[in-house]
Amino acid sequence: MLNVRPLPLRNEMRPFSKLALVAALLASLNASLAFWILPGSNSQSMTRVKAWKSSRSVMLSMLTTEPSGEKRRAVRLPKPMGLILEEMEGSEPGVYIVDYATDGAAAKMAGKGADFCIGDRLVAIQSEPCADWTFEQVMDYIISQTADEIELTLEQPSDRVVVRFAHNGIQVLASPGDVLGFVCNQAKAKIPYKCQEGACGTCEQIMVATKDGEASPPQYVRPCVARVPEGADTLDILPSDRMC
Repeated sequence: MLNVRPLPLRNEMRPFSKLALVAALLASLNASLAFWILPGSNSQSMTRVKAWKSSRSVMLSMLTTEPSGEKRRAVRLPKPMGLILEEMEGSEPGVYIVDYATDGAAAKMAGKGADFCIGDRLVAIQSEPCADWTFEQVMDYIISQTADEIELTLEQPSDRVVVRFAHNGIQVLASPGDVLGFVCNQAKAKIPYKCQEGACGTCEQIMVATKDGEASPPQYVRPCVARVPEGADTLDILPSDRMC
């Protein structure tokens, strides 16, 4: 069942500004499994961490860049899609993905590498432009479709960072400076916390930042205090391989 709720859009999902194309995410569509080497707890040990690069075998029918620099691509979802949508409040119209139903089609496809994010804006349904539609118009049109699959064209502002979670495949659009723990919660990543001050290391994760297709060395981070860094196109978050 398609889960929807016409609630006011939260502050963290306000209208986005426009910067350069997220080149790294484009490159990742056909990426195979990649590996990084991380220093272990001492100089003698090295830990090989397999970074999350799920097979992009999901049905992607379009991938374009708008003149504004925003990335648009189309994805197909079987019905019921299991998306949770909200309408943006304010002068700019639009309907956004704000969550997935836990056991819905969208959540299952996210785990297989589907290229859509919490925070994506819906700009077309079955190739019918809908960027300026209200929530009610979007829902009426989706319900009226008789096809087994629905094609959604999604728009992703380029000033946001795509944060990808190996834990469940969920992707979230975040702003530089956002607390990483908040982004983890949006993605429903099962990360344990204890001190909430970055001291105990209970929540430690591995973060790999990518810019223009180039991955930086992996870092150990503590989401309770770590923030989304400036200058990254994508972040891959993986469970830590060490005990703190």
